[in-house]
Amino acid sequence: MKFKEGQVRPGLSGSPLLNRRTGKVCGVVKKTRDRASDLGGRGIPMRTVFKVFPQLQPQQVVATNPFMQKGMLSNPDDVYGRDREIRQTFEFLNSGASVAFVGRDGLGTSSLLCAVEKMALEQLPKRKPIYLNLHEILDLEDYYATLADAAGIQANTPLQFKRELKQQRILLLLDRVEQLQANWFNDGVRRQLRAWANAGDRSPIRLVVAAHRPLTELFEDSGFDSPFANICHEITLQPWHAETIQGFIKTRLAGTGVQFTAEEINEIVNESGGIPSQVMQWCYRVYERYRD
Repeated sequence: MKFKEGQVRPGLSGSPLLNRRTGKVCGVVKKTRDRASDLGGRGIPMRTVFKVFPQLQPQQVVATNPFMQKGMLSNPDDVYGRDREIRQTFEFLNSGASVAFVGRDGLGTSSLLCAVEKMALEQLPKRKPIYLNLHEILDLEDYYATLADAAGIQANTPLQFKRELKQQRILLLLDRVEQLQANWFNDGVRRQLRAWANAGDRSPIRLVVAAHRPLTELFEDSGFDSPFANICHEITLQPWHAETIQGFIKTRLAGTGVQFTAEEINEIVNESGGIPSQVMQWCYRVYERYRD
């Protein structure tokens, strides 16, 4: 492009050209017509610069932060980086085994449990998925009443409940399984649950549980071993690797017009320790800098 005004001196190549009418940069200086007078010169239009360097285009930041914390995720599509764990889970379940997700707080055991609940409708169609958060259970009576209601069982006595349950095929997903250590969840109740889940193809219940500690460390009042030992395959959730964090960030930033720098991504990786909930919090903070 030609421009007619201004004296371009040595060293000004690459300087911005200002369109006085619009008040915006319209190009980049390339060469002068005369170093000694205001004859103007030639420059590279911004449309050419953006074509060669698309990352330099003005970025439009969306109003909503894509790293907003949502708590426990109920949509399987929102559970990121756990494809291997989900595949293993249904391999175990379809082979007749039960599963335990083990991981510290923040690793997403509850979200993974909810994802399995939704996906079981298609991948384990012969069993009805029932999700129970044991933190919400008040006592043993509430436990049986909640389970019976979710399973559609009409029973007035424990004996009737047992008889009706034998006719069911349930995938029971227990969140916060540590709560089974409560005084009203005595060892007999836990072993009964084990028996229901450990009858092979005739099992009325198949289990998927979520715990923050290995099952062998729970239920010390059960005697020699955990009531779930040897029937639940433990899947230990690990923190995300740097590559997983990078992929997560790229997925969430798609369509926002924002790209985190390598330094920002390193900050997120190092400060979060790979804990998904911490990754989300640090990404939220970095994105807010762009909004500001």
